[in-house]
Amino acid sequence: MFLFSKPVRISLCTVVLCVSGVTLADEKPAAKTPEAAFLGDAPRTYGGVLPCADCEGSRITLDLHPDQSFVLREEYLGKNRAAVDLGKWSVADDGKLTLRSGSEAPWLFRTIGTGTLRRLDKNGQEIESKLNYDLMREPEYRLIEDSVRLLGLYTQSAEVGQARRSRGSTNSNGAPRVRRSS
Repeated sequence: MFLFSKPVRISLCTVVLCVSGVTLADEKPAAKTPEAAFLGDAPRTYGGVLPCADCEGSRITLDLHPDQSFVLREEYLGKNRAAVDLGKWSVADDGKLTLRSGSEAPWLFRTIGTGTLRRLDKNGQEIESKLNYDLMREPEYRLIEDSVRLLGLYTQSAEVGQARRSRGSTNSNGAPRVRRSS
């Protein structure tokens, strides 16, 4: 379920404490998750052309957001067709990035530093090939703006908007089912 609300007002006292760097004696620094260590607090865009069995290549654009959501656009070169997937991403301790979306099988990548994502096979293993399976980080974040159709109900009260997915709008992974654009 998605929840939207107006910005929260913060008291002057809270702002002063944050700016001055005052911490409580019992406060411990939060452990950094693999996701936070990988992405930090800024969205990123990766892109590249991967091999395609029945087309000239598959141009991939992948936006990763700090809230662990992603948008992936796959353009089939020479076919005049594209698809968009939405979902959640995670990074394992071994550096493997998993994208879970409306498709049944997740996309798997190995992170190579912060600049490269290498596509893995369905078992999470390197693909033995001389073909390119790398997506490179683009210098600037580039928002993917393709339209997709999601199934559900949106309501709004005085201060809060709420989207509720309808039955049958998720797949077996619990991710939103996305109707692909062409």
